[in-house]
Amino acid sequence: MKYGNDRNGFFLPNELFQLGLDYGELAVYSFLKRCENRKTHQCWPSIRTIGQAVGMSENTVRKYIRRLEERELITTEPTEVITKSSGRRNGNLLFTLRPIGGVIDDHYASQLAELANNALLLTKLEAKNLPVVKKTFWLDEQVSRCLTLMQGSAKEKNQTLRADLEPVEIRSSEELLSHVWINLVGNAVKYTPEGGTITVTLHLLGVNVIVTVTDTGIGMTDEVRQHIFDRYYQADPSNTRKGIGLGLPIVQNVVKVCGGRIEVESAPGRGSTFRVVLPVGLPAESSLAVEPVDDELPSDSRKELPPPPDSQS
Repeated sequence: MKYGNDRNGFFLPNELFQLGLDYGELAVYSFLKRCENRKTHQCWPSIRTIGQAVGMSENTVRKYIRRLEERELITTEPTEVITKSSGRRNGNLLFTLRPIGGVIDDHYASQLAELANNALLLTKLEAKNLPVVKKTFWLDEQVSRCLTLMQGSAKEKNQTLRADLEPVEIRSSEELLSHVWINLVGNAVKYTPEGGTITVTLHLLGVNVIVTVTDTGIGMTDEVRQHIFDRYYQADPSNTRKGIGLGLPIVQNVVKVCGGRIEVESAPGRGSTFRVVLPVGLPAESSLAVEPVDDELPSDSRKELPPPPDSQS
């Protein structure tokens, strides 16, 4: 892939495509790679120079620099320039690039660790061999914490996170249910394009609590929808940020262990809605099965979560 015009175009190292970087990360990193000193692995182009080379605003360049730092692909250091009058002023950032081989080794080590942990959790859930510690807690507060964690990822794609969370106290596995909200909201962010909206609602309905996660993303065909809870199934194998295909199977099994069920509504180009139905109390104590829920979702007013404060590099 080539960036820039015919005069200053440059090519991406093939290894970068193994890291799941998006377009902006690839563009900024590859330009830094082009500029680096091969002995020191350092360079110091200005933010303006990078932006002009890859066709981005300076603020957008700063955003991708932060993301490359978070991925530990680069480090940055401030520099100072001594003027002719012996004064000092801020210079360009000094970029240090990690060798690609080391980055790829760390990337695969991290993926293997995640795969092993998720596979073990799923195996225990399927075998019903996982101790389930149930306690009383406020489910709306747990979901709200999850949304707070996801705000950064949503902001990077200019997405809007909206929430309508009714205060509901529930007796269930707080630890296991956290996997449900992280996976569902994370998938919504991943498969919703720039500028899209993710809406999360939580309402009490009889003896059940209903949590929905709705996005304006790419949606799914009926065939895909029938397989999304299968182990290692990838709905979109071409996605550069694809996972390992265990998130939704874990979600389904956690919901079952907690005495509930999960439903999916989706269509290509029309987004998706995941609806989790959970009993408020322990099924053994209440002797109440999960009641059927009307297809009509609650239409109460929804509030938009406040965006996190901008971080400056």
